[in-house]
Amino acid sequence: MSKINKWVESHDKALGAWSSILTIIGFPLVVVGLFLGYFQLKDVLIQPSVELKLASPSAPTYSIQNTSGKIAKNVLVSFGLFDVDSNPQDPLRIPAQEIDYVNKFS
Repeated sequence: MSKINKWVESHDKALGAWSSILTIIGFPLVVVGLFLGYFQLKDVLIQPSVELKLASPSAPTYSIQNTSGKIAKNVLVSFGLFDVDSNPQDPLRIPAQEIDYVNKFS
């Protein structure tokens, strides 16, 4: 143990300089890592919010809106029209349509 103590005492200025350099370089890297990790986690946890709005009750027109800040990918739109006067168990099926993406805040 005494050899290690003597060596450390004789090289204390060089060791102090190296620890300062490591602190100066290491601290910003840790802060940047935390910052990037936060945004990656936020991107995973936030889901897109897609809304389908019918334009008119007499015509089958609609619009798709994304109210979130994340792009919605592979949105599948499907409808079924019902005649409530005759048989509500048998809908008129309209083929589903896949939309590649819906931009954020659109």
